Amino acid sequence: MNAGRPNDDAVVGLLRLVGVVDCLAAVAVVLPSSAMDSVHRALGLGALPTEPVVEYLARSLSLLYVFRGVVYLYASGDVPGRRGLVRVLAWTSVGMAVALLVIDLVAGMPLAWTRTEWLLVLVPGLLLLYFTREPRADED
Repeated sequence: MNAGRPNDDAVVGLLRLVGVVDCLAAVAVVLPSSAMDSVHRALGLGALPTEPVVEYLARSLSLLYVFRGVVYLYASGDVPGRRGLVRVLAWTSVGMAVALLVIDLVAGMPLAWTRTEWLLVLVPGLLLLYFTREPRADED
């Protein structure tokens, strides 16, 4: 087994926080269409389009967040042994954050949404990168 590091407790906590929050997207996988429409309207986006692809994309994206959350929770179970996976999750979060920002801007999402969504993905990714970095020689 790999040796633990001083920041491993912070990594575990962050992985579990993100994992649990992402798993909450399971609600949207089974949310009635009328409730999805209500949320869409409450966000100021008008009526949710009724084409089948819209519902498919909303539910499948939610399911992907659940999948991501499960992987985060799995990684939290053995941070020293899964440090490589944690770094991959961190880097993909950084890339995902940048992509979400571009998507939100191009799609014309509300400013409040655009300001927060990408940061909620970027900050944990950057923190995970920081906490799992290789220690410098003077930090041993």
